Amino acid sequence: MNDAQPIVLPKPREVLRPDFFFLDVEASGLHETSYPIEIGWSDDALNAWSFLIRPEPDWGMGDWRSAAQEIHGISRERTMDEGISVHEAVERLNSTLGGKHVFSDAHRQDLLWLRRLYVAANARIEFTLVDETQAAAMHIRSGEYVIPMLLQRYSEAHILAEKHYPHTHRAAEDAIGMAAAFRMTADADFYEEVAAFDRSTWPPLGF
Repeated sequence: MNDAQPIVLPKPREVLRPDFFFLDVEASGLHETSYPIEIGWSDDALNAWSFLIRPEPDWGMGDWRSAAQEIHGISRERTMDEGISVHEAVERLNSTLGGKHVFSDAHRQDLLWLRRLYVAANARIEFTLVDETQAAAMHIRSGEYVIPMLLQRYSEAHILAEKHYPHTHRAAEDAIGMAAAFRMTADADFYEEVAAFDRSTWPPLGF
């Protein structure tokens, strides 16, 4: 009988950059009049939060795409039953993310959905959404250049993140994936912990 305990994926013990958050939006589709249905965000200690959004009366079935539902697995009925109002959604976002650096891996598209949410709530976005590739540079930039060694780790960190924190098209989990890639780039200890975990799994990446 094998009594070996499974190896658990490492998790940072504390937040490195309390002013950094990573955000993802799921939506009713990818067309121009689609609307947000789920928003999730994570800090760099991989703590994540999310909520579903109850569609506004003018966010109708005409702007819902079954192809999008097949990807994220969220039905419109579920958003109606479990979603919060647009007013509560923007209050939560602004109270948590206001004044912070917020990163997204599809920041232009996510910003369009955020704007539709905030217009519906007659509110103002109190944070700036930035491409997630800028997070590491903002953290590790020294003078006029970025340390070359950390650029190499940036590439390896994203490979590890894609393997162990895969993109699932659910907002909280996808935000965690972005946060993990950043944290492994900025935090050598966490990078080594995840790399060691990877070497204990199959197939290892072989760094």
